[in-house]
Amino acid sequence: MSRLGFKNYYLQGGDWGSLIVVNLVRLWPEQVLGVHLNMVGIMPFSTFKCASIHFMGSIFPSLFFSSPNVGPDHNAIEIFKRFTIETGYLHIQATRPDTVGTSLNDSPIGLAAYILEKFSVWTNLKENRGFQDGALTKKFTLDELLTIVMVYWVNGNIVNSQRFYREFFLDTRHMHLDSHYVSIPVAHASGLNEYFDRNPVELSRCQLNITHYNEYYFGHFAAFEEPKILAQDVFDFVKSLH
Repeated sequence: MSRLGFKNYYLQGGDWGSLIVVNLVRLWPEQVLGVHLNMVGIMPFSTFKCASIHFMGSIFPSLFFSSPNVGPDHNAIEIFKRFTIETGYLHIQATRPDTVGTSLNDSPIGLAAYILEKFSVWTNLKENRGFQDGALTKKFTLDELLTIVMVYWVNGNIVNSQRFYREFFLDTRHMHLDSHYVSIPVAHASGLNEYFDRNPVELSRCQLNITHYNEYYFGHFAAFEEPKILAQDVFDFVKSLH
């Protein structure tokens, strides 16, 4: 951004982008005016305060969490179950990315199955797992989905995207960055169908200065599922800072 001539700017991110932009804020806080996230990667046990809120909120959610959408499934056992069911891909990509990636680069059908399964369950895990076709066309068209698959297939870049997991988990520097509180304004557009981001805002505020918070009925691929809703939330956040 500096090379482009921008001394100050806003950031937006989801998925890996959320981790990247938050780390940019921690490294160059004087340049970032605000950051908008549609996924907040806060570990419930990252700090003593966060762990305490998480534990007590699991028992008395209405006393510790302001959102009525935080239910009895927000507890350590249920979180562990969710991650056990849906994070097999993460473990293999963080340990053997070239093994699975090479196989996917050799089979367009295998690649499509691997990618499209994520667009099914991560859009709405509870509902879509019950459909034989994964309810893929409920939010997306086949042309849109196959375009994404073809981007990976034609360029042969599935291995690169998977190797990123291994490089991240082997590099412990991010653990040091995670301990730094982000004091600049942060917005969170929380997807109620988001698989990885189900933390109540009270937990997120342990590490982030969240000044703008809204909940929406979209899943992991917010910009793909509901681009107008997400964009409007970004615009509203920026306006609130002026």
